[in-house]
Amino acid sequence: MTTNNPEVREIPRGLTLLGMFLVVVGMQVFIIQPGLIAIIAGRLNLTEDWAGYIASGEMAGIAAATILLAFVGTRWSWPKTAVAGAALALAGNLASVFITDPALFLASRTVAGFGCGFLISIGYSVVGLSSNADRDFGRLISLVLVYGAAGVFVLPTADALIGLGGIMAVLAALNLVAIPMAMRLPTSGHSAVTAHGELAAEAPMESARMRPVPVLIAGGLFFLGQGFVWAFLSLIGLSFGIAEQAVANGLMVAQLAGIGGAFCLAWLGGRYSQSTFLIVGSLASFLPLLALLGGASAVGYGAGVTVFNFAANLLTPLLMAMAAVADTSGKTVQRAAAVQMIGLAAGPALAAPLAASFGFPTVLVVASALFASTAIAGIYALRSRQHHAAKTEGLAA
Repeated sequence: MTTNNPEVREIPRGLTLLGMFLVVVGMQVFIIQPGLIAIIAGRLNLTEDWAGYIASGEMAGIAAATILLAFVGTRWSWPKTAVAGAALALAGNLASVFITDPALFLASRTVAGFGCGFLISIGYSVVGLSSNADRDFGRLISLVLVYGAAGVFVLPTADALIGLGGIMAVLAALNLVAIPMAMRLPTSGHSAVTAHGELAAEAPMESARMRPVPVLIAGGLFFLGQGFVWAFLSLIGLSFGIAEQAVANGLMVAQLAGIGGAFCLAWLGGRYSQSTFLIVGSLASFLPLLALLGGASAVGYGAGVTVFNFAANLLTPLLMAMAAVADTSGKTVQRAAAVQMIGLAAGPALAAPLAASFGFPTVLVVASALFASTAIAGIYALRSRQHHAAKTEGLAA
């Protein structure tokens, strides 16, 4: 199996790379957020509450933009929408260079997040046009994770050399670069495929495409589960009596394993079926969490979170690739991007009261159930597509 996309989409490789660039620029708001928020709090003398508000404001802006495009994105010109997003992110980051008032800084970060949400949504849609979406989404998530790891690593040095204003100026410069790049986008997914893919003579019937609703349900369950547990993994380790440094070491290895998970799909995508990746990834997501229910040593904890994050970052590009098969307009991918941001934002908020009332084991159990349900919904989507395609081919014969 050389492609997971039922349609011949020989779009230029440069267009796929452009989509990846837009996603990375859009995601820079939150992939370096853990380190950046600490710098913001220190430089502006913020309380923990205000630091949390600013982090939430950025994520709320991204979520709002992806939700908006999930409903209207296919009716808007891709270049104009992406340019508008880059311009908003540029304005928010430039304003953050000069603002010191916490409330105004929160507003500027929310504007930057909103603009970045446009870039993420459009960029995902462009990558979804690839003839091998599994591998290209795997490459994209690998790139995002590497950027995030490198960014968090250099942030303390950058803070010492150029300060918060300088860091924000660098982010703004990347937004500025994205503007002329975004102008090179096709008007829409259909126009890109028609111009470059020559679909008219070679595309199969509509029934060969993925059904969007089961795919979006699978994505919603997965990203909710990821948001549900990820924010609490550090506290879960500490609750086992593991030393803080050992917990940090385990999570650092888990982050590296996440890059490996995404790279695994980039390397092996197309060689094995999506069902295989889905089943293996889902099992490797929830079984390590269930293994932590009875407590763990530092080694056991590190192994558990490492396997979990490997699997989670294998499933992330896989689910996006499944959404890409649903249509050539990019509509389902944009909705999947919205589902991703909603799940990641809502997960911690829903898990917090459960953790406070019933403890961390409840968080682990609920997250495990969500990941298991992801596999069920995803397999249903894949089998439904295969069954419908076979039925249509039989009628045609």
